[in-house]
Parts: sequence; structure tokens; C-alpha cells
Amino acid sequence: SDLEAYRIQRQRLFTEKLFLPPRLFQNAQLIEFGPDAGENSLIFALWGSYCTLIEPNSKAHQVIKDYCQRFNLSHKLAALECSDIKTFEKTRKEISDFIL
Repeated sequence: SDLEAYRIQRQRLFTEKLFLPPRLFQNAQLIEFGPDAGENSLIFALWGSYCTLIEPNSKAHQVIKDYCQRFNLSHKLAALECSDIKTFEKTRKEISDFIL
């Protein structure tokens, strides 16, 4: 129920303030820098995004993986890298739809 309440809050923010409806995230390739424990990433995954998470704090990685597993979203975690925005190098050829 906490995840559902957070999803509703995020949906309001993205729809009413940013004018980005959740359907835009369906099947999107998303890169998120500094997701911490990954709460926002879970919402993007619920909306259908494939998430590449760039988190410099390696201690947060297991929390992120546990959250994804708990909510059956592990298949939406495309990659989890220990880097920061300054040192991140995208080696894959695909283009990301969203960078957050």
C-alpha cells in the first residue's frame, strides 16, 4: 500500500506539473543518476520502463535489487552501475528515452 500511495503521488507530479503522462514511460529506456534506494525507479518500472540505474553508493545496490525482487520488477532493471554522473560512460549503443 505504501508503494501504491507513492505511485499516485508520482503520477500526480508527472501528469499535473510536468505534463508527462505515465504512458510515455511504457517500454522506455531510462537512465537515472543517484536513485538512492530506488523508490522512483520502482514507479518508472511499474509504468513499463527498463531502468539503468547509476548509483555511486554501492551500499544502496542491494536495497535496489531487493526492492525490485520484492515487487517482481527485476526484469525491468536493465543495469545497476556503481558510478556517478561525472565518471559514467555509456558503452552501449542504444539511445535512452529519459535521463533523470
